[in-house]
Amino acid sequence: MRALFCLIPALLWAETASALPDGGFLLATPILDSQTTDPRYIHLQIDGTTITVTYASVKTPDVTTCRDTGYCDMLWDGLKLRYSEKDGTIKITDRNVTRDDKPSDANRKSGDPTADQKLYYEPLIRRMNGAKLTGDAAGGFTLTTDLGQTKFTPLPREGLPLLTAWVNETGADMDQLDYCDVPQFSQLYTFDAGRSFREALEVFAALQASEAAANRMGLMEPPDEASNRETLGSAFEARRPATILEMAMWRLTIEPETPLQDIIEDISRQIGTPESMAVVTPLIPALPAAAAYKAKLRAIRDAGTPLNAPLCMDMTLGLRQ
Repeated sequence: MRALFCLIPALLWAETASALPDGGFLLATPILDSQTTDPRYIHLQIDGTTITVTYASVKTPDVTTCRDTGYCDMLWDGLKLRYSEKDGTIKITDRNVTRDDKPSDANRKSGDPTADQKLYYEPLIRRMNGAKLTGDAAGGFTLTTDLGQTKFTPLPREGLPLLTAWVNETGADMDQLDYCDVPQFSQLYTFDAGRSFREALEVFAALQASEAAANRMGLMEPPDEASNRETLGSAFEARRPATILEMAMWRLTIEPETPLQDIIEDISRQIGTPESMAVVTPLIPALPAAAAYKAKLRAIRDAGTPLNAPLCMDMTLGLRQ
């Protein structure tokens, strides 16, 4: 399995103010108005004085939302900022939107063409413009303005699909989590910890990617009935790896005595194709961890326990070996 959790040396700033460090960083402080916005993780990719901002949604936009509102991509990286720094104070000097699609469906919902700017861009820019910068020994940094402190933790952008897949699989309320998962995930990712948890996330990310691919297939406007059948068939095929993975995890739960390979071979005979099994096969060793994590989530729900408390205590739910 491709190792997504790589070791990243900590940036050892000892409470010193300086320019923003290069690299990827994830917002760890709630700054969006939860009453008017949908939940987003906000990621900064810093390269010198240029910042690429990615807004990562939890749910895959469906076909209708994408077609009607232009909100199509879970990871939208179309906001580019430039900044200058003097005496440890940040000043945003330029901002540009570089994509035609949208980070949300807020513009269409409100009828205001500037809704995304007001609801998603400006809260971040206000937290950065005029901010005092302080680094920390964990490799992140804090920006301080009269609005308070805004914290960022280190995370490469390629970690975002794993994090969004996690929160989507748990069904947790991001407002209730209050970003407690962000510093946990940053440390797990940075220091290559929690092997079983990482394996589970690989499976959940594949499920989400399969759903996104199926939605993209559904975006094509079929000109006739024959094309419509073909498009629906393509969407089904794009979703097939997710169907196989879900079936395998369910079988592992209800048939714990059956060897995993026997389960996979049986499902493959029933609904597998060479294309779908090319996606599924590398994930087979990770399926027991994913099934175990889903079982832990079910046990919490069945007990009537709110999810945010155990997840904030340990987002791996004990899958750290």
